[in-house]
Amino acid sequence: MLVLLLLHFRISAADLGRNAELVELLRQTGHFSRTIHELQRERGLSSSYLAGGEEGAFADLQAQYAATDFKLRELQAALPERKDPLVTVDVMRRRVAAGDVSQREAFDYYTLQVAAMLERVVQLAQSAGGHAMQPGLIAHAHLVQAKEFLGQSRATLLALPPDGMADRSWSAAMGRHVGLFDWHVEQYLRGAGEDLASTLGGTLSEPDMLRARQILGEALSKAPLASTPAVRKARYEAMTAAIDLLREVERYSLADLQEKAVAAQSAGQLAAMLERAGLLLVSGLLVYLALTSLRQVLSALETALMAARRAARSLGDAAVPAPARQHDEVGEISRGFGDLLELVDRLNRKASTDALTEALNRHGFAEIAVGELLRARRYRRSLSMIVFDLDHFKAINDRHGHAAGDLVLRAVARLVRDNLRLADVFARWGGEEFVILAPETSGEEAERLAEKLRLLFREHRSAGVPGFSASFGIAALAADDDLDSLFARADRALYQAKQAGRDRVVLHQPEKSTATDARRRMTVVADNTRRGTTS
Repeated sequence: MLVLLLLHFRISAADLGRNAELVELLRQTGHFSRTIHELQRERGLSSSYLAGGEEGAFADLQAQYAATDFKLRELQAALPERKDPLVTVDVMRRRVAAGDVSQREAFDYYTLQVAAMLERVVQLAQSAGGHAMQPGLIAHAHLVQAKEFLGQSRATLLALPPDGMADRSWSAAMGRHVGLFDWHVEQYLRGAGEDLASTLGGTLSEPDMLRARQILGEALSKAPLASTPAVRKARYEAMTAAIDLLREVERYSLADLQEKAVAAQSAGQLAAMLERAGLLLVSGLLVYLALTSLRQVLSALETALMAARRAARSLGDAAVPAPARQHDEVGEISRGFGDLLELVDRLNRKASTDALTEALNRHGFAEIAVGELLRARRYRRSLSMIVFDLDHFKAINDRHGHAAGDLVLRAVARLVRDNLRLADVFARWGGEEFVILAPETSGEEAERLAEKLRLLFREHRSAGVPGFSASFGIAALAADDDLDSLFARADRALYQAKQAGRDRVVLHQPEKSTATDARRRMTVVADNTRRGTTS
């Protein structure tokens, strides 16, 4: 009972610590979110002013400076250890006021500062340490980023040439901003709770948001856009109204998360107090019963010894000696029990983890993957497997040494982990071969993930790490698949990628597909590969 009590104290303290940490992460996220919003407004007003804003635009900008400074001071007070990146903000403001800076330069400056804070918001969400509310915090980070890319779209609209004819770079920037906005909105709807997702869904149907969508659709078309001052002002106001709608959802999302986190913290504290009180009461009762029983046992033993001595004396024998007292080892066992549990846990983790990359090994992967495959079959959910192999890895070892090869393997594992969901299963299969099991993921979605990883590998640059690339094979779960057959099909697709020239992604086609369909699929993947390489 004492061991159980100690374990409970340890576990409940860890839970309470995680709840307190989540409350603090949300508090910091709130400060960053509010500061980001004010910087976004300052960026938008600066762009409008530099684009030839109407009378009163500079007064609005001056008022916004005061609002931004207030939030920056709040952020500095809340996080005194944080180094303020906006050391040049006064210089930029003076240049904007004097018209001594281009709209593009001012936009890039503010966007860089916002990006630094957005990165911190994402880091805070990832620091939740697997807490049950971490998906909600990650979803909130996606919402903040969605608002940022809508703001960048607004600024890009202001940069449209006076003749309304968009050049290639303008169109590319607008397409990127709109695409990222849509992607982050989709990620928020996936990760947020039902209530929050419903709230954003309603917001996306608001007239102001629909008008902003219409403007973005016109901007993405190749038709010339009207660029008179009145039209530019109308577009700016419509986009600002849509951004303000997202800001309200952002506030509601953060308030909901904070409310739930505080409630979970209070409930956890109360539950821990009640459980500890109950365990202490039961422990006290058991100790009392144990001591009572021990006294009875000792009394019976003493009576038996006395009777034995009397019998021995009556027979003229020496008295029976009292048994020597033994050292009590219960305390030592209690202290060692917790260490034993921890040791067993460490051994289990070590047995299922690859020491070099810290990814799962085959044994650890199989234990999890079998359960995911059975779950996908039972509920008829999609599931895909990605098998990838580093290209010419032996040449890397031969040319740069095995230490450099190990650095490559670690870099691969880090890049993969940074781009997977919590539900995905990642393992080192052996040597330079890795495998990813992606639940709730179709073959096409897995193909997009693999293509993303392929480009990340090609573009990765780090001191001491040679350049590297990889080939990917993908297979989606079929009705008659087990783990071995699913892996075999993904492995065949990997072999096709190797045969086709390496550094590419191949999705295994079902057996019923014709050879022509298969060749067409390979052509599409190859085209996508060339486009990705070019970009």
